[in-house]
This record gives sequence, structure tokens and C-alpha cells, in this order.
Amino acid sequence: MYKSNAIRALSKISDASMMQSVERYYKQAIVDRSGGVASASLVSAYHMFKENRDVIKRWVNEVQEAVGNSNASVQYHAIGLIVQYHAIGLMYLIRQHDKLALNKFVNYFGKNAIRSPHGYVMVIRIAKQVMEEERDAEIKMGMFKMIEGWLRHGNDMVSIEAAKAICEWSEATPKELFGAVAVLQVCLSSGRSALRLAAIRILNKLAGKHPLTVATCNVDIEALISDSNRSIATFAITTLLKNKTGNESSVERLMKQINSFFNEISIEFKSIIVEAIKSLCLKFPKTHSMMLPFLFNTLRDDRGLTHKTCVVNAFVEIIYSIKEASDVGLGYLAEFIEDCSHSSLIVRILYLIGDVGPKMKEPSKYIRYVFNRIMLEKAVVRVAAVDCLIKFANECKELKPSVISMLKSCLKDEDSEVREKTLIYLKSMEKGLKVEELFSFDSFYSLNELENNLIEYLDKNNNCEIDFSRIPMIPLREMRKKKKNVEIEEIVKEEIKPEFNVMNIPNVASLGECLKNCKSIQLTESETEYNVVLTKYLFKEHLVLRFEIVNTLNDQILNNVHVESKCDLEDEIVLINSTRIDELKFNESKDIYLTFLLKNKFPSATFTNLLKFNVKEIDPDTNEPEEEGYNDEYSLEEFELNISDFVLPIESKNFDVEFNNLKCELIETFVLSSIKSISVGISELISIFSLSPNNNSQSILDPNSNSHTLLLSGSLLNNERVLIKIRMVYHSSVGLTIELNVHSNDDDICEAIVNSI
Repeated sequence: MYKSNAIRALSKISDASMMQSVERYYKQAIVDRSGGVASASLVSAYHMFKENRDVIKRWVNEVQEAVGNSNASVQYHAIGLIVQYHAIGLMYLIRQHDKLALNKFVNYFGKNAIRSPHGYVMVIRIAKQVMEEERDAEIKMGMFKMIEGWLRHGNDMVSIEAAKAICEWSEATPKELFGAVAVLQVCLSSGRSALRLAAIRILNKLAGKHPLTVATCNVDIEALISDSNRSIATFAITTLLKNKTGNESSVERLMKQINSFFNEISIEFKSIIVEAIKSLCLKFPKTHSMMLPFLFNTLRDDRGLTHKTCVVNAFVEIIYSIKEASDVGLGYLAEFIEDCSHSSLIVRILYLIGDVGPKMKEPSKYIRYVFNRIMLEKAVVRVAAVDCLIKFANECKELKPSVISMLKSCLKDEDSEVREKTLIYLKSMEKGLKVEELFSFDSFYSLNELENNLIEYLDKNNNCEIDFSRIPMIPLREMRKKKKNVEIEEIVKEEIKPEFNVMNIPNVASLGECLKNCKSIQLTESETEYNVVLTKYLFKEHLVLRFEIVNTLNDQILNNVHVESKCDLEDEIVLINSTRIDELKFNESKDIYLTFLLKNKFPSATFTNLLKFNVKEIDPDTNEPEEEGYNDEYSLEEFELNISDFVLPIESKNFDVEFNNLKCELIETFVLSSIKSISVGISELISIFSLSPNNNSQSILDPNSNSHTLLLSGSLLNNERVLIKIRMVYHSSVGLTIELNVHSNDDDICEAIVNSI
């Protein structure tokens, strides 16, 4: 006991400089007869590996001995099994970047039995990783055969893990899935609830990709709907919903069973069921009359924002996708906002009503719900309601007089944004202008003359209105040439590709001018079956994502292609519009657009993305697609939105003077241990901030120097300047230490820049 505790404590206080002197103690402990000592040493090595990679790699012989001697050299059988498990984990860590060694390591266990079931689980996961990454078909099949053999292992944990690995293999065919599904089917009727839960969870995930394969288990899955464990029952229901192999009558039966226990399950499972119901409704559009009332009841009864957001998302997608459901679905949402306490949901629903409502047969019935929001809700909701009403006035001439009357009541609103927006809309309607035309103009007042008139007006305290007819108008082209920040305009023009006009994106004209489009990002590997490239377009208050999608499979046609992009800041970055591709043929490239409302000036967020579609196989004889397809999905790489996306790199003409003139300052110190030199640090920092280096500070004058100062400058999309002075010192034992000195006229900008490290 003392020895194992001493090893653990030693790992916490040892640094890289001490490893040479204590290395022999760890190597001896790994092969110690006491399982507790050996396990403590292996786990300590696992935790120290990141900082002492080269030293621990030399312990491979001792670790290999611990892997092989699962029970012979330890005091207790159970401890010996854990030692083997820990040794396998450390051996993988040592060899994870050596593909050949990793293949041999896994094959070793295919020929030699492992006594530890936990060790089997670890080896199966390693084998699955090799299967996914390996390009050699022979090696892949060798790994598959090995995992398939473990399906018949006597330990349930091992057989379940083997089945999971096969079901999650991206290249698995129905034939290869047969054995795994058969094992899981047996587990569904097990007397142990943990085994039933594990099996149904795997089948639930598999049902989305291979519904026909899972359909063979439908009888056993239906028996689990009445299971006393609500988690198992929920997974059973959602698996059957995902199968989509039944008909509308079977859907009705499932919905009745869901109603019987829906209120008893957790929010997480409720969201899973809602997603499954939405997918099924899109598959069988005629079932919307049954699905929408159910969704509305869950929306009205539950109080959690997370679940309500999930249900509203389902409503939005159904309304946009199924024309017959639009009127009913919109009516449910309009009724919901009467009692909703979440402003973010009300704003989103008001946008939807404004977008879809005027196109309905009876648009007037939605006006009451919208006007009630002006009378009863917060300022942010009242602004959204005003926007919604103006859309009805523009598109429904018969409603225009009543809408104008409602808008006039907003002129006395206590919030300035509501008053000003209402006044602008009313004046525009008097002139016969539409919302899109309101902010499009070819000339503007001379800013110098306008400023002089305003100053004169304030100095004299006049009660008379300013005569704007006396202020000269300047064409925008000339005005841009005279602007001090002409560099920004030039950079924006350079960054927007001439072959693609951003204003051609659907519904983007109302967002205003595109201020920047970022460098395209590849979200898939070039050799994969679907190629997806992302481009971010930034507007004053909106973000538009353009997904360029190419189908590289000549035996498939994709239908109803759409991207599900989830952000970790849903309250600040709100999805307001999305498009989809009706049909995508082989080698065809088409675009999908997602539009987000940015509630914060410079939000930083991570987006997770899923490409969803319906696959129809091409008959090789007729070269025609099959009548029925199946739904599938494809995971895309994550991407980030950060302060660098809102920055334009513009060099300062006089860095020191401008740096000192900016009133806001923020200084922070960071240690970047992963950066191995000053030159690498300079490149990384310029890339992180997307700013322009000044005074040739990106060049290192003395190669032997361990310190440097980097000067960066640029402008935000709102024309605010930001300058950074970065002092850096490099030491081999610590890494790169930097002092970040950020200057701007806005504290939020300084904070956002610092937080981007």
C-alpha cells in the first residue's frame, strides 16, 4: 500500500528534469509482484506521458511483460486483470502513431487470449480505430474477422463491445452487420436490464443508417416498449420510429404508446423522441395531423427551454418541408407564444410567422397573436413583432391599413429601438417602399456637411428642424474613395470571389451588405464519398454559412439533403433560416445555406455539423434510381466562429502613435507550452488573430535571441481599430511565454481578442 501510494505521489511532484533519476523506480514497479504497485505505476505513466513522452517510450519491454503476465506475477486474480487492462492502455499510448506496430499489437491478442474483459474492450476499440483509419482492405478484413470472433465471447461486456464496434464501422455492409445484430437481438430478451439497455442503444444508433437491418429485430424491440425501465422503453420507441419500415397505421400505434409514458421520462430522452418523430413526419408527410398535436402538447406542458427549443426546431423544419402542415403548425406556434416565457423562442417564432404567415390562405388570423406581443412582451420581442407586422403589410395589401394602425401605437413605446424602427417603417410605407428597398440607396449625405449642420443645431439650441435639402448628396462610389478606411473596402472586395455573388444566396438581400467572407474550410477528407466545403459570410447582424456539397458516388442519388449545424451558444447565435437540396446526382455540386442571427457583437462558438439525406441506389441494369430510399447521415468536421472572423488585417501607418491614442487597454500573460520556437509562435499568433504585422515585426533579426516583440493591427467589421503589442520569451523547459497588450476603443473588443488565445 505504501509503495503504490508513494508512486502516485511521486508522479504528481516529478517534472521533466527529474524523470531520469526516478525512471528506474517506475520500471521496477511495472513488473512488481504486487498488482497494486504495478497498476499504480502504469496509471502514473499514463498521466505523465504527455510531458515525458520520450522517456516513457523506453519502458515498452516492461509494459509488454505486464501485458503478457495477466495473473502469473501478481498476488490476486482480480488485481492481475486490472494490471493487464492498464498495461494495454499504456502500450496503445506508446504505439498509437506507429501503424505497423499497432497492427502487430492488435494481432498479438487475436492469437493470444486476454484474461481481462476490460482488456478485451480496450483491444476491440483499438482494432476498430485501425479498421477506420487503415486503407489496406486485407488489414481491414483481418481486424473485422478478429472482432467478429469476439462476438461469441463468454463475457457479455466483450460481446457487446464487439457488436458496437461492428455496428459503428462506417464501411459495414448489411452482410457484415448480420452477426452483430444477431448478438444484440439475443441481448434484448436478457433478464439483466443493463444488457438490454446496452443492446437497444446500439440498435437505436444503427437504425438511422441501416433501418432494414435493424427491422429484423422489430418484434423483440416492440416487446421492450412496455419495459419497466423507462430508458429502455424510450430507446425502443425511437428505434422503431427511426426504422421507417412500417406504414402510417404502425406509426399511429407507436404514437399511442409514446403518449402513455412520455411525461415520466427525462428531458434528454424527450428530445431524442422529438427528433425521431420529426424525421418520421418528414418520411410520412400524411402523419403530420397526428404528429403536430403531440408536439404541441409537449411544448405546452414542459417548462424546460432545452426541450422547448428542440420541439420548436421540429415545428420549423416540418412547416418548411411539408406545405400541408404549414398552416396547422404555424397556428400551434402562434398559440404557444401566448403563454411562452422565453424571449428567444418568441423572437424565432415571430420571424417564422413573418416569413411564412403572409403566404397562408388566411394570414389575418396571425395578426392578433403578433400584436399581443407588442402589448405584453419585452423590448426585444416587441422589436421582432414590429418586423413581423411590416412583412404582413408589405405582402398582404388587404391587411395594410389595419397593420399601419397597429404600428402607430408603437410610436409611443418606451423603448427607443421599437419607436425608431416603427417610424422608419411607417415613413417607408408612405413613400411606397418595401423593406428591401428601405436601406438600398446610391448616394448619401456629405458626412462633413451633415456633421457641421448637427453641431450648429446643437450649439444654437434651435427648435427648428434641420433642412436636409440643403445638405449635398454624394454618390456612394465617390464617398468610399474619400473614406479614411478605404483599405477595408479594398480588402473586402479582394476577399469576395468574383465568380460567386453573395447576394444570390436566398433571402440574403434583406441582411444588408456582406462585410466579409472568410477563407473556405474543407469539412471532409478529399477522398471521402461526400465532399463538403464551408464558407462563412458575415453581415452586420447575421452570419450565413454556405456548404458546397459534391456527391462522389456514382451508384447513388441523394434527396432532401440538408445540414444540421448545432452551436454551443444557441442563445447568442440563433438559426433563422435554412435551405436544402432536393436532389444531388453523381459528381454534382450544389449549395446549402444556413442563416444565423448574431445577438452578440463578436461571439465565439463551436459548430458541430451533420449532413443528412435520403439515399436512392442506382440500378446498374437500368441506370435508374430505385423507387424507395433510406435516410442516412454523415458527420462533418467541427468548425469555430471566433474574433478572427470579424477582423480585417490592415497595417497601421504609425503604429506607436495609434497604439497610444486608443483609450481601452487589456494586458494578459500566457504560457504556450506546445510552441517550440519564437518563429513558430509568430506564425501561430498571426494566424490566430488574423491581423497584419507592422514594422516588419514578423521577421526575427537575431536568430539566436530568445525574445521578440510582435506588432499587429487591424479593423473589426464595425470599423473599430485594434492594435496588439506581443512581447514573447522562449525557454525550452517552459515553452513560449507571451505578454499580450491589446489596445482599442472598445473594452469588449480587447476582451474578445484576449479570450481567443
